[in-house]
Amino acid sequence: MPLQPTVQLAVPLSEGDLEGALRGEHKLHAQAVMNLAMKQVAGMKGVVFVGIGGLALLYLAVVFGSSRLTYHLAGIQLPVDDVARKAAMLSVARSPLGLISPLSLALPSALLHMGMANVGLRRALGLPVRIADAFPTRSLGQATVLVLLLNGAYWLLRNLLPGLSLLSSVFGVALAWSYPLLLDRGCSLTQAVRDSLVLTRHNLWPQLGLGVLVYLMGVLSFGLAGIPMPWFLPFAANAAGLAYWSVCGVGPDFAASDGSSSTWPCFGCR
Repeated sequence: MPLQPTVQLAVPLSEGDLEGALRGEHKLHAQAVMNLAMKQVAGMKGVVFVGIGGLALLYLAVVFGSSRLTYHLAGIQLPVDDVARKAAMLSVARSPLGLISPLSLALPSALLHMGMANVGLRRALGLPVRIADAFPTRSLGQATVLVLLLNGAYWLLRNLLPGLSLLSSVFGVALAWSYPLLLDRGCSLTQAVRDSLVLTRHNLWPQLGLGVLVYLMGVLSFGLAGIPMPWFLPFAANAAGLAYWSVCGVGPDFAASDGSSSTWPCFGCR
């Protein structure tokens, strides 16, 4: 019996199939994903906010700590003057010490990507969402390597070819499917990257539209002092999971395990 989302639309999304998606037979319907993601926020705000919100706070803490460590090792006391501060930051960013921040952010960033995918997939399958589901361990090492490569590419492009530094963002968008593929299929990193590029080629414009809209909503949530975050984080997780589910479906291993991809203690399980 095919798996169905817990909330139905007038024109419901249907489960995709990876093989068909790679042939371009299953397309991403961004508007339907957005509508259903909004409807599925109810009942999961608290659990997801604690789990994904905790990962977001970890990410921000690493950003702050790694930047302070970088400037300390460089022997730079950041001045108050804006112009001097920007010059000092640019000088450090272009030195090898500038790699500290992007390298140290690899694991928190991979956890955030994989946590969003795992929570979203569980919700798409109608499974209960637990705090532990925001911390999946399956294929986490490969996801971390992928983030390391993307962050390293950004640093190199920014310093060697500044005019092409935006290419790293293009790579990031093109490889967005890699995280749920690693989580769901347990495939190799090279296979996930290859499949992600093919999926992006078949779904480029709806993928860009959905990604930009979710990004802008996140920026707005931060701009409003984080007040909408308990709503935005579950919505973003739902959108990620539903986008993947509606295009690629889920593999037999993920479905057979009830979507459990975490070996951490199950805090907040219900």
